[in-house]
Amino acid sequence: MNKLIRERFEILRQRPFLFYFIGTTVSMFGTGMQFIANSWLAIKLTRASFSVAVVLVCAAIPGILLSPFIGVFVDRWDRRLLSVYMDLFRAAIVLTIPIFWWLGQL
Repeated sequence: MNKLIRERFEILRQRPFLFYFIGTTVSMFGTGMQFIANSWLAIKLTRASFSVAVVLVCAAIPGILLSPFIGVFVDRWDRRLLSVYMDLFRAAIVLTIPIFWWLGQL
C-alpha cells in the first residue's frame, strides 16, 4: 500500500510538473471563485435569479463560437506562453468588475 501511494505521487518530484500542477490548481481555484462572485453579483444587482443564467450563457458564448476555429492558431504558438497570457488576460477582465464598482458604474 505504501509503495502504491509513493508511486502515485512520484510525478510531483519532477519540478516542471510540480510548477504546472500548482499553477493549474491556483488558476482553477480562481475560476471557481470567479463563478461564485459573478453569480452573486448578478443576483445582488438585479435581484433576479434569471440573471445568473444570463451571465452563464454570456460566459459560454465565446467558447462555443471560437472553439471550432481557435485550435488551428493554438497549435502554432507556444502553449506555455499562451496559457500564461490567457490567464493574465482573464485576470485583467476580472479586475474590470471592481474598477467599474469603484467608479460607480455597476
